[in-house]
Amino acid sequence: MKRLLIFISLGCVLQAGFTQNDTSDIPARKLSFNDFMAYYSTNDTSAAVIEFFFERKETNAVTEMMFLPLSAGVFLLSPPLGFGMGVISIPFFIHGTYTLIRFNKKKLKRILIEYNETGYLPKNIRKKANKIIYYYSLPDDF
Repeated sequence: MKRLLIFISLGCVLQAGFTQNDTSDIPARKLSFNDFMAYYSTNDTSAAVIEFFFERKETNAVTEMMFLPLSAGVFLLSPPLGFGMGVISIPFFIHGTYTLIRFNKKKLKRILIEYNETGYLPKNIRKKANKIIYYYSLPDDF
């Protein structure tokens, strides 16, 4: 009887822990692209903003930051060539770091919550979202 009571109470606690429908208490860093699309995408504009942030963060920033470790590996094989590549890739690495900081998930979550409440997007993000929406509205025969 005691084991049954412990099992039932443990099941209730685990069920309450796994069924989180409110995303306000989930840290933004733990949300994925699909989570943002499911919880915060209310229309085409918010979906475009989510896509823009993740594209910038995952594609552009990581690609820019990839050159510095690559040039460090080349430096081990050929120091003059690796040094030259390192000098060229340091600005790319710095810009990639800046992009990661600028387009983080916490800022995305804050912008989307504000957009859902007030309908306001910052000017630069609205312009990027409108470009993405226009791009997707073009016919495929181009």
